Amino acid sequence: FPVTIAEYCIVRQVCRFQKSYKHKVWNQLKHLQNTKFLHHVVLEVNPHGIMRFASCYDVVNHAWVRLRAWLHKHYGKKWFFVKILEPHKSLRPHLHVLIGGIPFLDYYKLKAEWKIGFVYRESMRKGFNVLFYVLKYVCKMIKADDNKKFDSLFAAVLFALNKRLWSVSRSLIVKKSVKVRVGFRYLGSRSLALVDGFVRE
Repeated sequence: FPVTIAEYCIVRQVCRFQKSYKHKVWNQLKHLQNTKFLHHVVLEVNPHGIMRFASCYDVVNHAWVRLRAWLHKHYGKKWFFVKILEPHKSLRPHLHVLIGGIPFLDYYKLKAEWKIGFVYRESMRKGFNVLFYVLKYVCKMIKADDNKKFDSLFAAVLFALNKRLWSVSRSLIVKKSVKVRVGFRYLGSRSLALVDGFVRE
């Protein structure tokens, strides 16, 4: 993929819950394997006072936006992050944030800014590979079998609430030039079985 047949161009659609998504993440983040992260911060949410289950995910996102704005204000553009959303056994979320570019992170000020729960911080060990760390959580979302019912349930929650499992700061995104295919127009999506039959014909 993509496969061009006469006047048709068939492009594979990659969903974040498919096995092929793991390869997409690998290509997106493989340049981070040698990036040095200094701090591992866990941001917990106090569920008391949050009545609706879905509201926990919205509260976490809003609190992270505020905290990120505070970090930009105090540390400028020199810092960068990788953020991962993870559930507790109750499926209520908390965040794992890997931060680099800041030699000293003021834990007490960070704790004061995160107003919705608890904050834990630890220094990163040498040789830490952020790509493998992200892929560990990505694989959990993909392996939806009987032995991973909890991970499958969390994947369903992310899909239903339209929430992202992970994100990175813009400074870590490598933009690749994309060749624009001229002369094609979008006709719609089809199942793999129908595409296989079409290609064979």
